[in-house]
Amino acid sequence: MSTTQTITTSTTTETTPQELVTTIRCCSGCSSQQSDEQKHLHEKLMKRAIDLSKESCNDHGNHPFGALLIDNDTNEIILEAHNTVHTENDRTRHAELNLSSMASKKYPRDYLTNCTMYTSTEPCIMCAGAIFWVGIGKVVYACPASRLREIVRRKQDGNNLKNSGSLTIACREIFEERSEGLNIPLIGPIMEEEAAAVHESYW
Repeated sequence: MSTTQTITTSTTTETTPQELVTTIRCCSGCSSQQSDEQKHLHEKLMKRAIDLSKESCNDHGNHPFGALLIDNDTNEIILEAHNTVHTENDRTRHAELNLSSMASKKYPRDYLTNCTMYTSTEPCIMCAGAIFWVGIGKVVYACPASRLREIVRRKQDGNNLKNSGSLTIACREIFEERSEGLNIPLIGPIMEEEAAAVHESYW
């Protein structure tokens, strides 16, 4: 279902000049300023998440979704997960749910609040619930759920609505408006076109 891989990236605590700051959308619609180094880290880790989504479908015959978890202090990947809906014959086995389950079994909640999930596509509300209950502290995504719905509907001429339906509640609503006791920042989209291209090829 998944492999564990460690990728170490360097970090510094120096103040970044204003001209090297990039803006990324956060869960509340605000602007989060990210330095070039942070932007590079996001893209490096998201590239791996997108590669996992390609492995899910190309190597294992599952849906094209991938997710990974990093330790915020070291920026090391501590867990990775594929979508396994076909290989496990279980339509709930989304990559983010698999990753949350693995994380919950391996690490205490206090540790997971200092971890970040990178996922190739914005989590559905089922996965958002799992992320919340496990206690993962932050989520970064590539392809928005709204973009995925548009791609699938267009590629399947709307038949997906007859076959499986579609949940249109955004995970940011779960994290921002429907949860208490744990604030989970949601950052994205990052590398949206790269992630969307995988869905365009698959669906």
